[in-house]
Order: sequence, then C-alpha cells, then structure tokens
Amino acid sequence: MLVALAVFGIIIGITSGYLVSAISVQRETLAIRPMVDETSFVAEYMSRALRPAQRSQDASCLSASGLYYEVSPTGDSVTFIDEDERCREMYFEAGAGKIRETIDGVDGALTSSSLDIQNMEFVLPASAERHPQVTFSMEVRPREETASRVLRIQTTISQREF
Repeated sequence: MLVALAVFGIIIGITSGYLVSAISVQRETLAIRPMVDETSFVAEYMSRALRPAQRSQDASCLSASGLYYEVSPTGDSVTFIDEDERCREMYFEAGAGKIRETIDGVDGALTSSSLDIQNMEFVLPASAERHPQVTFSMEVRPREETASRVLRIQTTISQREF
C-alpha cells in the first residue's frame, strides 16, 4: 500500500510538472503572437511600398538622378520615389524603438507602442546598380517584460520591371 501511494505521488508530481511547463509555454506563445503579427504586417507594408519605386529624374528627392533607392550613411533609413511620384522615407527612430515613415513631409509611425524595435538596417547590395533592390533587417521584441524573445527578420525587395 505504501509503495503504491509513493508511485502514485511520483506520477502526480511528474504530471503536474508537465502541466506547469505547458502553461508557461502557452503564456509565452500568446505574448509573442501579436508581435509576430504586427512585424509581419509592417514587413509586408514596407515591401509593397519599396517594390514599385521609381527612378529619380532629378535631385529633388534623392541626392542624384537615376537612383531608385538611397540609404542613409548610418543605414537606418531609405528614401525613394513611390509609384505616385511622392518622395518617401522609411526610417528607424532608435530613441523610441519605432519604425516611421515620411511621405512628402508628412510623418507617421509604422509600428505601435507595443513593439520595441531593437535594431533596423537598410542595405543596398552591390548588385543594386544593375538590378534595383534594397535589403532591410530588423530585430523586434515586445515591450512587455513577460516575453523575452527577439524576432529577427530580413528580406530583400527588388524591382519587377527595371
């Protein structure tokens, strides 16, 4: 009888450990889901805006004519002319941990206050002169302290017609 009670206690203890572990994993998953959803939305928005960039005809928006994209020397912003011929800039605001966008001088945030953008970088690959493209990468984490995961994404956007 005593042995049966000890075995039953061990089984209950192991099962309880698994249950607590499963609840912890579920809590972490629920905490990062909004982060993944919003990051995916922002990456898709930026991709759709960057892909149809127009070649600059003069130096009014970009520093020289003939460019599709211009990345800042620090790599934290990209400027381009969109399909509606508006001057657009997407940039990383490091102090606030946000990604922002300026369209013809009107500024707005692309990320909400629930995300903390740890790092964002824009890069023009060496082949960008022959084939217009821009790469961006970002590290994102939720502002809440309950989730400690960092999401890292990178994508390269290229022109469909050039």
